[in-house]
Amino acid sequence: MGNVYHESDFASPAWFSENESESHPLSSGEINCTYQREIWRVYKDDIYAAINVIEGGLENTQELLLMHDTSLGRTTRKNKWIAERYEQDIEKMKKTLDNLRGYPHNSIYE
Repeated sequence: MGNVYHESDFASPAWFSENESESHPLSSGEINCTYQREIWRVYKDDIYAAINVIEGGLENTQELLLMHDTSLGRTTRKNKWIAERYEQDIEKMKKTLDNLRGYPHNSIYE
């Protein structure tokens, strides 16, 4: 017997309509391409699981940054680079969480 799915089993972000399209020019050296947003059907449970995992990663990375700054500081180029990398990862995780929760335009982290 095949699986039976209901429309409510899939996430449907209210902030993005199917008629809306965005083009984002990307460039990589001499190659130029355009990124066009797509709508994918994903189970809500998968999105909630991803949110939980990213929240854990965010918490761990914030703790790593605090431990790094406390024990090593940012006095050398390498230590500064590592701390900045943690900060970039933290910002990416926050934006991703906002997008998955359905409110990218008004972050709960700001």
